[in-house]
Amino acid sequence: MPQVGNYIRIELPAPESKEGHGYEWVKIELIDSETTEEYDRYSIKVRPASNPQNSYKATAHFYTDDATSSFIIERTGNKVTASEYGRNELPNTETRSPKSKLRNLVVAIGAQMGLAHIQWKKLLKGILSD
Repeated sequence: MPQVGNYIRIELPAPESKEGHGYEWVKIELIDSETTEEYDRYSIKVRPASNPQNSYKATAHFYTDDATSSFIIERTGNKVTASEYGRNELPNTETRSPKSKLRNLVVAIGAQMGLAHIQWKKLLKGILSD
């Protein structure tokens, strides 16, 4: 089971992140659930983080650490839904290298133009199929 404080690494079909050694890193900051007879809800909120395998503590994600993503799975009666909500999603241009700044800007713009939807849909579909 995931725990608050755990890290998740994400591999994107994009140029590799230098800070993340090829991955985007997020840290789980909130896990919540609510259950009644007719309703179940489970949610996880993550925030971009530094690579825990690296001593350099810069955010290893194309978004700044002000961004959050909340994943919510709900059951109402016999209907199950899954959704993702992103907040404060700004490109991470606070990196040491100009190449990383450009990469993060391009990836963030692509995500905001709808490419992230494809990745989230795959993730949520995988969660619902297990």
